Amino acid sequence: MKRLFVVFIALISVLSCVVGCSSSKTQTNTATNTASGITGTKDNCVEITYFYESDACFCLNLASQWIDTIMNDYEKYLADGTITFAKYDTTDSANSAIQAEYDSPAYSFYITTWKDGVSNRKAVNTIWMYTDTTGKNEVLKQKFFNTLHREIDNALNAI
Repeated sequence: MKRLFVVFIALISVLSCVVGCSSSKTQTNTATNTASGITGTKDNCVEITYFYESDACFCLNLASQWIDTIMNDYEKYLADGTITFAKYDTTDSANSAIQAEYDSPAYSFYITTWKDGVSNRKAVNTIWMYTDTTGKNEVLKQKFFNTLHREIDNALNAI
């Protein structure tokens, strides 16, 4: 019963963040929007692309801080070029072309692996379920961190 209550509270937190953080832009579900098999010139690397809004609500600004913290854990890979990390503010019209290329909503996180000149892009959408409207929920924070670490580690293992 206690576990059900915790799940219920987590669901309420997520729903309140989604309702409270929704922007005037139409957001589309990118869970199935992946591109794979695109031939390119890159080899054995991971590209991480993060789209965000600079005028977001508290919980999404907190998620942005968490993403920056997580990316610091991969400093060695960023330094040697194994991982590249690009952030794009979707409120800046200068970023509209790259946002369109990814068919990205206002907030999204993509991991693209390049192996032997072939790319595989994956949208990591589950992290948005773990945004925290209070900034005090350690369970949500750990789920957010664990999910992104797992996805990035899987990408590194794939190259």
